[in-house]
Amino acid sequence: MANSSLATYRNVTGNQSGQRTQKITKITPHYMVAAWSGKQCADYFAGTGRQASSNYCVGVNGDIAVSVDENCRAWASSSEWNDQRAVTIECGNNPDSSLPAAAYNSLVALCADICKRNGINPHYDGTVNGSITMHQQFAATSCPGPWLKNKIISGQFENDIKAKMGQNPQTNDKPAQNASKALYRVRKSWADPKSQLGAFASLDNAKKACKAGYTVYDNNGKAVYPVAAKPAAGKWTQNCILKEGDRAKSVSCGIAVFPGTNSAIKNIDGVNCVNVPALGGGVPLLDVTEASDSKDGNPKDNYLANTNARITMDEFTVTGIDMSKDTVQVDNAYWVKAGPLMARR
Repeated sequence: MANSSLATYRNVTGNQSGQRTQKITKITPHYMVAAWSGKQCADYFAGTGRQASSNYCVGVNGDIAVSVDENCRAWASSSEWNDQRAVTIECGNNPDSSLPAAAYNSLVALCADICKRNGINPHYDGTVNGSITMHQQFAATSCPGPWLKNKIISGQFENDIKAKMGQNPQTNDKPAQNASKALYRVRKSWADPKSQLGAFASLDNAKKACKAGYTVYDNNGKAVYPVAAKPAAGKWTQNCILKEGDRAKSVSCGIAVFPGTNSAIKNIDGVNCVNVPALGGGVPLLDVTEASDSKDGNPKDNYLANTNARITMDEFTVTGIDMSKDTVQVDNAYWVKAGPLMARR
């Protein structure tokens, strides 16, 4: 299996598992947390004692380097299952986690090439079964960073790849004479297509079908109803009465192994979750960040190495309240205990 012809440099690292045992069916973009070139990243993987690598490295200026040949499994996603199936790509980034235009354009072109050669239909469906996956789905890490995460969850990333492949981003078909008609989709979240109540040509009809806990999204995944409330003024305050529409997040919380297992991370209904007893149990890894007072060895790596780690739940909108159970519903449709939560007051 050949590497992409878009790569201009190759420095293969020993940090890999050799030939894949599975067919390539996925792409997993990562971010370097560094403003490196692709060559710098590949050279780093080749020379470091750290057990990490990726198949490709995309630099901030758009250069593409091979670190692990495409037909081999790199060590990138904290998951052998994913790395055996995915072509993994490290990307240089700005300090705010965004990718420079040159880097993003090269990433899109590289992914389009990978998908064409391997017969992949690029799609993120919010689960590990999608053909686009994120490191965050397999470990408590900030990778691929908020900027690229938003591109992936909103559907913009896959649309850009499909456009580069010559497909209509909305229909997966070859470009049509007329653009596909805009539809408004009613879902619990854009990343949860299985929750969809319907797709409507009329925004008014979509609003009528939208019930509590659901949102109307346009073709690009932008929430258009209900309009999100502006962040409340005031300081983050714990032990306050929460109400629907509040923006909330948690204080630092400890994690624990799931009962009957030896791990604090478990796949629940296709979503990797971390056990946070103070929040009532499993919370999706995508919705937490390692806390500054974590004591798992490296509190700044945003990776939950053991149960000495601590997390904070990322900011969310309260969409439901059950006072009898002292729980609130987050905008991703699950429930958590209210005790560790803060709101602006």
